[in-house]
Amino acid sequence: MADYICDGVADEVQIQAAIDALPAGGGRVVLSEGQFEISGDINLRSNVVLVGQGTATILHLNGSPDHSTPTLSNVNILIKDVSNVEVGGFSITGDAGTRAVPPVGNQNVGGAIWIWSQTLDVENIHIHDINGQASSWGEVLVMAAAGRTISRILIENVYAKNVVGYGYILWAEPTSLGTVKDITFLNCIADTCGDANLTYATGFDLNENMTINGMRVIGCSAISSWESGFHMEGGNTVTGVELIGCRSVNNGRKPVPVYGSGFFVNNARLTNCYGGANALTNFKVDTVILVNCYSKDSVVHGYWLRGNCVAAQCVDEGAANTAFLSYNTNKNSILGCKSLSSLGVGADFNNSDDSEIKDSLISSPVSDGIQIEGTSNRIKVNNCKIISAGGNGIAVQTP
Repeated sequence: MADYICDGVADEVQIQAAIDALPAGGGRVVLSEGQFEISGDINLRSNVVLVGQGTATILHLNGSPDHSTPTLSNVNILIKDVSNVEVGGFSITGDAGTRAVPPVGNQNVGGAIWIWSQTLDVENIHIHDINGQASSWGEVLVMAAAGRTISRILIENVYAKNVVGYGYILWAEPTSLGTVKDITFLNCIADTCGDANLTYATGFDLNENMTINGMRVIGCSAISSWESGFHMEGGNTVTGVELIGCRSVNNGRKPVPVYGSGFFVNNARLTNCYGGANALTNFKVDTVILVNCYSKDSVVHGYWLRGNCVAAQCVDEGAANTAFLSYNTNKNSILGCKSLSSLGVGADFNNSDDSEIKDSLISSPVSDGIQIEGTSNRIKVNNCKIISAGGNGIAVQTP
């Protein structure tokens, strides 16, 4: 065991020296209490543990505050092309900066904590117990190059707050790149992430054109994100994605949000999730199964089912427009659900084919209980109860 003394100037030099001095088989580097000034990357090696003393250990990043222009002043805790790494037990403050990274074109990216598979596959990474308040493009960035795989990743008890960009992001824009396999987010929080410097920043960006094979997001919260709380995009293969017991509230702070949803996700299963007072829609989903989810006080719609969706035992309370919407999409099922006190319609099928609502309760909508409109065909309404509708119980307005 050796001690390395940091002097408050470029402390990454001493931390890196401690990492590099470990034997080939790896080992532990333990940071003391106090603030460390970090002015360059800390590069982890395989089989290395880097831990602090909790929030009393502070890594202050001295990168560039400009997140739209790549500079040499970028500072990352970098887990690149290595495996079997544990990082945690400290706070992060300051600014991580950005860098231009091929092959993602002109995109400038960076992460206070950056897990990156560029030339080698990466596996068995544990990020935990971090109070992340660094101004960064992404507080935790996961990125795999074409043909590369990142697998068995656990990110737990991480708090990303007041981040200029994304709280957590799996990134491959603008080109479809590598694969993320068996990744878990456990009890993580994204709080007030994103601002006008990064116009589409979200709390949890769970996919930007990556191939996903197994993802579990458990007990996580997104609060007051610039755009969506939980967000997924991209046309690559996505399988085995579950969100369990997650909470998404007051997202879509952007003056005119494009997504602005609590949950903007696809190809996933959501269980016991809550969306409240999000700017556009609490749940805007595609090819998703929702089970026992709760939507409250959505600024527009409670649940927008965008095709091949099942909502089972879900509740909406107080949607400003429509509680359950099936619009320009097909094969949506609303089963055993409740719409309570919608300020518009309880359930609306608009230009929607082969969809159904069954065993559901619609109570006190200001407008119609159920609307079937546009060019909708083969809509089934079975064993539903409509109470105190301000308009019609069931309104059919098809050509």
